[in-house]
Amino acid sequence: MRQLHPVSTHEKFVASGVYNHFRGEKQVGVVESWSINEQPGNGLIIRVDFDGRESDGRSLLIEAWLNASRCVERFDLHAYGSQQDVIKQAKARYIIIDDRVQITRIVNGEIQPIEEMNADSGTHIFPGTALFRGFLIGQSAAEQQDIRIITYNPFYAYQPYQPTDAFRGFNHTYDAVRFIEKRNITITGKLFEAHGYESPMPIMEEWPVAWLDEHDVLLRLDSTRGLTILLTQYARRPEFKKP
Repeated sequence: MRQLHPVSTHEKFVASGVYNHFRGEKQVGVVESWSINEQPGNGLIIRVDFDGRESDGRSLLIEAWLNASRCVERFDLHAYGSQQDVIKQAKARYIIIDDRVQITRIVNGEIQPIEEMNADSGTHIFPGTALFRGFLIGQSAAEQQDIRIITYNPFYAYQPYQPTDAFRGFNHTYDAVRFIEKRNITITGKLFEAHGYESPMPIMEEWPVAWLDEHDVLLRLDSTRGLTILLTQYARRPEFKKP
């Protein structure tokens, strides 16, 4: 697993895992490795390596800092495009300052203007990838309503365009999920009780079904477009409890 910064001595392991992407029985070459570590003060740092080098060639490294309430306060990302992409490398940082999100970006080595977006107490920061999607679904299920989020569109783009748009933030409403049922899912020989939710994405005309464990970790996601994301490796320290 690649990471932006090595694990420091004051961090304590919480959990780690690996997602694989499938179409039918065939892997499509995308692997998401992740780890969660606890920091002093009961905060968390989450590292994600979204590795698409065996697929479209694009990769994304994320480090996110969560406070004691498990809300994202800051995340850093480094993105790597394919040979055909306009965007070869991009770096971004999203950090909450009071009721604002400050966004700094470097795209293809060029520093972009600092941006700020409103983020009141009801707005969540969504860094993307399967792990954070599970957390967002769990939050939607707990609140039983739509959630306002700030996220980004990578905009790698094969064709020429203005790279200043890459990884800019935008406001979005994540539609409320709908509970379906409970079922057991086996991962590396261990049985997990999972809660199933329909997770609407009307903009994409898609209604995937996501399965979460008691910690809101995504165990499986079945897209209506034929893509399946499976957690194929999963480890967790026994004493860790969901807040």
